[in-house]
Amino acid sequence: MNVQIFETADCFDALKAEWSALLAHTASNTLFLTPEFQANWWKHFGRDGGLRLATVRDETGALAGIAPLYAEPPDTDGRIVLRLIGGVEVADYCDLIVAPGREEDAAAAVLDALGARNEWHALDLRNMPANSPTRQLIAAQAAARGLSVTERVEEVCPVIPLGETFDAYLETLDKKQRHEVRRKMRKAHAEAQINWYMIGAQHDLDQALSDFIDLQRKSQHDKDSFMTAPMQAYFRDLARVMLDAGWLELSFIEVNGQRAATYFSFAYDNQTLLYNSGYDPQAYAGLSPGIVLLSHLIEHSIEQKRSRFDFLQGNETYKYRMGAVDTHVHMLTVTRP
Repeated sequence: MNVQIFETADCFDALKAEWSALLAHTASNTLFLTPEFQANWWKHFGRDGGLRLATVRDETGALAGIAPLYAEPPDTDGRIVLRLIGGVEVADYCDLIVAPGREEDAAAAVLDALGARNEWHALDLRNMPANSPTRQLIAAQAAARGLSVTERVEEVCPVIPLGETFDAYLETLDKKQRHEVRRKMRKAHAEAQINWYMIGAQHDLDQALSDFIDLQRKSQHDKDSFMTAPMQAYFRDLARVMLDAGWLELSFIEVNGQRAATYFSFAYDNQTLLYNSGYDPQAYAGLSPGIVLLSHLIEHSIEQKRSRFDFLQGNETYKYRMGAVDTHVHMLTVTRP
């Protein structure tokens, strides 16, 4: 296996076609590992001189793997940590991208190539799905090379497995919650003019993003502090990139003509990924616009024949009330002597 390490951002465009084709056939296929998402993340959060994206090619020259890594600035002790692009906060699933059946060879090749550079002290690999084959192989290959390996469950990602109909989905909820969902949907539609929709080419995307950011910041104090000016710029560019790719589902519910709640979601690989949300706690709270919109989005996902509705990271109570069950992401740390 031949490993090449790229240190400039033009690699995202140069590798895009091969990257996308490889990702589509891997166990790690997720929107957060697409070149579109990763390039946008690097544009907003990357550091000049920090990129360490490694490609692995087989004996024919075909792309067999990608390790999308970057180097953090040295800490006060001069130690350098390598992380997966996506960082800690805004990419819910991170991993290496490896052709099926080549995971062990690719993991070994990447570790050997990184070891030869002798510039890093630790690999901090976060948000790796529990079912990732490379997660276990990296740990085994690192241990075989005398490196220290630790691993822990990092976070939960609640998901709803979707069935054939919305009524069948409701039947999977406990009796009280099933009644509550139906009651809230009936109440909202009976007592107000309700209109929900997804942003498309016919809408003003800039205004929609301003409204999304406003509702997101109003909904919770921690969300307000999260949505800094750099984060707003990231979301604005991300929305445009995802819309162009056909993956964005930015939805709103209007109550009597006023946007009252919003979800920033993606449709990818026959799944719905709920990335962020917002609502105005002062506007029509008695009509539960957030839950009503969420119910419509689940119904829409079922109508689109998607396999699951993924709430991504976080154990908020409302996710379980809507029938979600936990999956997990892990944190793997490899430390050199």
